[in-house]
Amino acid sequence: MNRYKCVEKILHIINIVEKEKLPLKINQIYLFGSFIEGKEEPNDIDMIFVFNKLTDKEVAQNVSLLMNGSSLSQKTRAKLKKNREDIDMIFETSLESAISSTKKNNFELDLLKFFQFFTVKEDVKLDFEDIEKIQFFNKFLKSLEKHVRKNKNWTFKDEINRWKEGITKTVLIWEGGRGKLYDKMGLFKLTNARK
Repeated sequence: MNRYKCVEKILHIINIVEKEKLPLKINQIYLFGSFIEGKEEPNDIDMIFVFNKLTDKEVAQNVSLLMNGSSLSQKTRAKLKKNREDIDMIFETSLESAISSTKKNNFELDLLKFFQFFTVKEDVKLDFEDIEKIQFFNKFLKSLEKHVRKNKNWTFKDEINRWKEGITKTVLIWEGGRGKLYDKMGLFKLTNARK
């Protein structure tokens, strides 16, 4: 997708966040990945949405949704993008937690989650929440096998360094309390869509 189309999609998402009542109360939006690195034809748009800490009522609602195969973040995602749009969305309560426990589905981020999962302290009891970790591990192994077959000279160290460089380059583009759009890098000069 070209940069102009990316900018239009990003501005459309910001417009929805500003005007609609969403299941999660978004207070910041960040970009990272190939778009902010200046790629002319990014494969996708990588976005981090920082939301307010859930109230007790919202936690109960989220638990109920989880028991039925959904969540507040999935409901929010559905309002912000169409199913097949190439936009990766991460929802967390802070930028730091988004970076450390990212939900992005590509190999580099799966790799980091793999190391986080297996660097926990000593005895780990599995409980209901760990089902997701087991599913992730299975998915990771499939991803690892596929990636290593394609890249014969691949090393864990190179992959981790490449991932760290990509995810830590984040740009704040919108802040809810101020309703302000930030454009320090001149990313949105491609369109006059925002008035």
